[in-house]
Amino acid sequence: MNLTPELGILVGSTFVLSALWAAVLVVLVRVREAESADRPVARSHMGVELAWAVIPALLVLSVVLPTLQGEGRLADSQHDSDVQVVERSTP
Repeated sequence: MNLTPELGILVGSTFVLSALWAAVLVVLVRVREAESADRPVARSHMGVELAWAVIPALLVLSVVLPTLQGEGRLADSQHDSDVQVVERSTP
């Protein structure tokens, strides 16, 4: 089977997504089973909740900003007069 890069990405991301969903289901089942036990109710902690929201946002920004900068440089380079496009004829 010829594995193209696109197919490899699709297979890899499908595997990761499946593993994540399996982990979520395992946690849900364990939490449901543990609800029958008498436990004290957890109180909220503002610092943890802020970190829980801010850290993923920073991670996303650390990927998005360089990507947008790179796309901008790529778009600018396509308009340079120094770039010469050479077309090849196929036999």
